[in-house]
Amino acid sequence: GFINNPSHTNTFSPRLKFENFLTKGGRLIVGYDWREYKKTTNSNKTSSNSIDSYGVNNVYEGSIGTQIFGSKALYARASFDLNEIDSLVVGIRRQNYHQDSNTYYFDTTNTGNFMSPFTASGIASAYEIQYNRSLSDSAKIYFRDSRNFRFANLDDNASYLNLFPQT
Repeated sequence: GFINNPSHTNTFSPRLKFENFLTKGGRLIVGYDWREYKKTTNSNKTSSNSIDSYGVNNVYEGSIGTQIFGSKALYARASFDLNEIDSLVVGIRRQNYHQDSNTYYFDTTNTGNFMSPFTASGIASAYEIQYNRSLSDSAKIYFRDSRNFRFANLDDNASYLNLFPQT
C-alpha cells in the first residue's frame, strides 16, 4: 500500500493593542484572523481482510480527494480596572467559515463510497463577560458568562463524517 497526504496551513493574524482605553488602565485588543487549511489524500491499503461489527467487509481501504477549510474572523477584547479591587473583561468574536470536502473512501472491493462531496459555510460567534474582585492578596473571585466554539480540524474530518462547529 501507499499513503500520500500532504497538507498546507496558511494564517494571517494581525493585532492592535490600545492602552488606557476609555479609562486609565483600560486595555483593548482588536484583531483579524485569516486561516486556510488544505489537505489532499491519495492512499491505498492492501491485504486487509477485516470485518466490521455487522459482518461486512467495508473497512476503509483507501481514499482519494481533497479537504479545504477557510475562515475569517474579527474580534475585540477589552479589560477595565474599575477600581483597586474590581475589574471587568468583555470580548466578542465573529468568524465566517467555509469547508469543502470531496474525498472518496473505498473498500477492498472498490465499491464503497462513504463520503459524497460535502460543503458547509456559516458564521460562528463567541462572547465573554467577566467580573473579577480581589478579596485579598491571595483570594480572588470572579463571575463569568461566555459562549465559545471550536471548529473540527482536517484530521477530525478525515473520515466519512464531517463535523460542524461545536459550541
